[in-house]
Amino acid sequence: LNDNHGRGTRLAGRLALDADLRFTAIEIEYHTDLGAYVTTVGAFVNVHNALQSGTGTYAIPAAHARFAQYFTNAGPLGPYRGAGRPDIALLV
Repeated sequence: LNDNHGRGTRLAGRLALDADLRFTAIEIEYHTDLGAYVTTVGAFVNVHNALQSGTGTYAIPAAHARFAQYFTNAGPLGPYRGAGRPDIALLV
């Protein structure tokens, strides 16, 4: 109960393609369970790192992301093994 958890996210996304099936836009919806209180970097890491990695290695000209972070009765969220990047990589 006193350790941080590192994976309290739910993601959804949509990808737009042109007639030649090239990626033209991505939309990301990212919900995070912060736990009972905010840790020093818990809320920041999931937004910042996901935004940096939001298009993966692809050249996507337009990207839109919406983030929602919630307090719950879980242990606090903290950085753990990639801190937000594995979650967004799975979505992309």
